[in-house]
Amino acid sequence: MKLHFVTRHRMLLVVAGMTFAWLFVSWVVLLAERDAESAQITTLGKALWWGVVTFMTVGYGDLTPITPLGRSLAVILMFAGVFTIGIISAKISTYFISQILMEGRGKMDQSKIKNHFVVCGWKDDMADLIRHVLLLNPTLTPEKIVVVANKTQEQILAFKAADPKLKELNFILGEHFQQATLERAAPQVARKILILADTSQGPDMRKPNSMEADARTIMCSIALSNIAKGTMVAAEILDPTLDNYLKMAGVGEIIYSRECSRLLLGSASGSTGIANVYHDLIDPRSGAHIATRDIPERFEGKTYAEFRVEFQKGAPDLLLLGILENTGNPHSIKEKAFAEAQRTPSVPRLIENLQSVKTLRCNNPVFHPSAEFVISKGSAAIILEPKVKTAARVKDNVAA
Repeated sequence: MKLHFVTRHRMLLVVAGMTFAWLFVSWVVLLAERDAESAQITTLGKALWWGVVTFMTVGYGDLTPITPLGRSLAVILMFAGVFTIGIISAKISTYFISQILMEGRGKMDQSKIKNHFVVCGWKDDMADLIRHVLLLNPTLTPEKIVVVANKTQEQILAFKAADPKLKELNFILGEHFQQATLERAAPQVARKILILADTSQGPDMRKPNSMEADARTIMCSIALSNIAKGTMVAAEILDPTLDNYLKMAGVGEIIYSRECSRLLLGSASGSTGIANVYHDLIDPRSGAHIATRDIPERFEGKTYAEFRVEFQKGAPDLLLLGILENTGNPHSIKEKAFAEAQRTPSVPRLIENLQSVKTLRCNNPVFHPSAEFVISKGSAAIILEPKVKTAARVKDNVAA
């Protein structure tokens, strides 16, 4: 415990020790000098002034000790001063050098960032993606976004120069699937993390194939499950057959990029204009887009019909499309579900409950449920929201 204290407060201890040395030596020199013939150091004030000048190795020469003891102590004080100034100078230099290295490597001061948005990986249209994120999150600013990507400092500078509005973005340079790199982004205090299927060209001028991109996404999600278990994670995957690995790692939202594209193409072959419908539903620039809003706890256990009536009264300009069940982080959802499942004295019922928890689907959408559908704890409303509607106003209207 003592060694730990010394390690944490060594700089403070050095300064305190040198201050004590200055005061003690000045006092002893005063005792040795004040009664000597032709003494110059005869008062405490003069002794302290001489001590400061000697300790700082300024050497004005206006006051000098004349006794052997006084001169011996002056030598000791000069050496102590040189030693202390050296330590302080080294400390200051180390601080500025570390700041330069942190900027060069993209490392952040974790004590200054919290509730931020982390993007792991890179896209060729990265600037458009970031602008889309900012548009969908009015309270989010560029300086609250952290991008973890294997890019060079020159590439990041060029990216920022291309769009001055994004110059405040934070970048962590390195492989986004490595735990040591991810830890520098402080994911444990982030509001949300988005993992991209990164097939962009790296510093080695090579583009990973889809299998490599998915493998990196899986490794990134596993690393985040170790260091940011309580943070909501969304991940993009190209091969939908690999989604089980992401689910086991606690990924709350899985974006099936290629699967969505295939489904959209298939749907376009049937109904007329369906591709435009899907596009505008998720485009925040359209007249209205799909979104989710938390449901107040007072509706827990009530039917969908009851909630719909109250919702339409509080927010008549919103269109209720359905319910999103089990919203939030999968780790915390399943922990709560396990605790709830064990609250039964019946062993067969307990086994049945535990099995249902294992098959629980987090963030499960139920569109246009029946009037008798019961709203469970932790559900959200799926709505069609006008462009001008704000999240705060919606929440106030629903809760009213």
